Amino acid sequence: MDPNKAYLPFDPFEDEDATRRQAERVRQIGVAVRRAIRILNTPERNVIEGYYFDGTSFPRLANAAGVTLTRIRTIHERALAKLRTRLTPFVELMFGLRVIQAPDCPICSAMWREIAEDLLDAKTTDMTWGDVARRLERAVGWRAPTPQILMTHQRKHRALTRTDKYI
Repeated sequence: MDPNKAYLPFDPFEDEDATRRQAERVRQIGVAVRRAIRILNTPERNVIEGYYFDGTSFPRLANAAGVTLTRIRTIHERALAKLRTRLTPFVELMFGLRVIQAPDCPICSAMWREIAEDLLDAKTTDMTWGDVARRLERAVGWRAPTPQILMTHQRKHRALTRTDKYI
């Protein structure tokens, strides 16, 4: 299956405008996915394109790359996490869905998420993550068990969603 082609189911009863709108949505989805794939490093891109676009199995990908099957699975999981983060704003905009990025992340699932993200975004180079954690505790009453939670949320859940434009 060619990732550069859009495959639409044919419905002879649909009008031309509906077909045109559907084709445009498929085009927008394709553009967003191709942009997201570009952020991956070469091994991640090779695994994603090989597995999903070319239909190559993990064992064959591992053999071609000269790495173990476990390594290919790890690369695949990391690539999917990056794509999920990158495509979340697009999915929310395109389909009107609120995507829960990481249910196990205490910040993602909190009612005060926006306040926390504003504080994370306001971190300056002279501030430590401990400073941000103390500010967050004063603002919402939640004490981060470790500053690593804040860093992980900022890096994995927020880093690619603040400035990207998809459409």
